[in-house]
Amino acid sequence: MKQLLKNIDKFISYSIQGRESKSDSRIRVKISDGVKLIEEQRYDDALAFFDKMIKYFPDVSEAYYNKALANYNLNNYQTAINDCKYSLILKPHYPEAENLLGILFSSLNSYEVALIRFNNALVLRPNYYDALNNKAELLFELKRYRECINSYEQCLKYEKNNVEIILNIAASYYFLGDLSQAREYYHKALNIDNNNIKAYTNLAVIYFNESNYNVAEEILKKAAKLDNQNADILLKLGTIYLKKQLIDEAINTLKTSVELNSKSAIAYLKLGQAYFLKQLYKEAIKSIERAFVIDNSLKEGWFELGVSYHTINRYEDSLNALNNHLRINQYDAQANYWKGMSLNKLDRI
Repeated sequence: MKQLLKNIDKFISYSIQGRESKSDSRIRVKISDGVKLIEEQRYDDALAFFDKMIKYFPDVSEAYYNKALANYNLNNYQTAINDCKYSLILKPHYPEAENLLGILFSSLNSYEVALIRFNNALVLRPNYYDALNNKAELLFELKRYRECINSYEQCLKYEKNNVEIILNIAASYYFLGDLSQAREYYHKALNIDNNNIKAYTNLAVIYFNESNYNVAEEILKKAAKLDNQNADILLKLGTIYLKKQLIDEAINTLKTSVELNSKSAIAYLKLGQAYFLKQLYKEAIKSIERAFVIDNSLKEGWFELGVSYHTINRYEDSLNALNNHLRINQYDAQANYWKGMSLNKLDRI
């Protein structure tokens, strides 16, 4: 860094003496030295570099832009915004600066302002891929899925085989409830990359939601072959086994899932439900209790917990668990039956 600053000092000295114009191409060369610092993630050094350049050349818009870029990477968002805005004063038609302002305002949760800036960049350069992609990603975060799809489709004109974009379009259709279109785009992704685990797992979710458990199972098995240490894949596969009443397979698969991810409340819950169906009540209690320790907002599991408590004579605990279930499903006949059984054991009837 010291050598770079010495070089720029020497360059500035020559320029001030009139040996070369500030518009000389050597300014661009020096800017590229600062850009290299940013590329090397030496952001503090880049700030020092561009501050010195701006001190002597205050009308070079690219210096302010790159200083803003360094500040952005240091999370100095407001300072970066000021730098970016000044670069636009010097150079009004500067799509990169508009795009960076969009990123900065988005980072500050000023989403509508961010969208305006991305649109400004696209007015200046309609085929500006980064601005299109950034706009699409922000629209996705804002759950404005129709607009998001439109922006991503424009991105595909420039990168037609970009799997991440195709997956995002698929997800947008899924959240819009258009499962047919979502399925089509997940298959498109797999035609490009048949080892894409995200495409397999999300496609399986669609078939699962349509109660097509056999197809969902086959898809997840393909994903598991690609990554047999993926806890989420095993959780989904175990859940399908539960739906198909393949209890032993469900227990074995879900046990592996919780071993791989001991913080998954849903995995422990599903494992507990599998143990319950197997009439392994102590194991069911242990797993479901663990699920509630991880996430006490779970809506499922209270019924199985209540019945399991009853079978080992923990009637007070059974009553409490069943009451929790009945607050959510007050007309559940089975739960009311077991509640009556627990009340009878407690001599409260």
